[in-house]
Amino acid sequence: DLEGFEFPWMAFLTGNVSIRKELIIQAGLLDEDFVQYGYEDWELGYRLYKMGANFIIREDLKTYHQEHPVGESKWEEAINNLGLFIKKHHEIDILILGLEICGLADLLTMNKVLGEYKLLLQSDPERFQKFQEKFIHILETIILILQVDIRHINILGAAGFSSVDRKELQVDINSIKGMKNFTNLTYLLEKVMNS
Repeated sequence: DLEGFEFPWMAFLTGNVSIRKELIIQAGLLDEDFVQYGYEDWELGYRLYKMGANFIIREDLKTYHQEHPVGESKWEEAINNLGLFIKKHHEIDILILGLEICGLADLLTMNKVLGEYKLLLQSDPERFQKFQEKFIHILETIILILQVDIRHINILGAAGFSSVDRKELQVDINSIKGMKNFTNLTYLLEKVMNS
């Protein structure tokens, strides 16, 4: 059941997907810029999602996939392809993937954070414009750090946040906490503040 899941395009894994030929041609097929390991299927799934494709989980079909170990060279390739994915789709829905990859959030928490973030911006886009810019910058920094090391120490320092930026972010976090509907988002931001 993908209802309420912010990333239905993640279900587009080439080992277990079925799609009409016309749709995949209209989407532009697999992007041949992805020559290394990872993300080529999600990127195509994301393009299909943006075109309005519906993703349906079928309980009555079974597929089997032999998992294989992902060594350090594949990790580097996957992070490079994630960077390519982000370059092609520099959007919150893709940038936020870094939260799970670096271990700051699991997939379900990441899903809740994205849902809360979108709800927050819908509630008052002008009020949270600067917060939006800071949050995007934090996510961009996490992706850059991933290319060097999986540990995320002093994310705000790596993002170049001054003491004024940190104070403004803390004020935003406190303000959002007062709204009481954004617990996952504020919890994550506090983890980033304390990294």
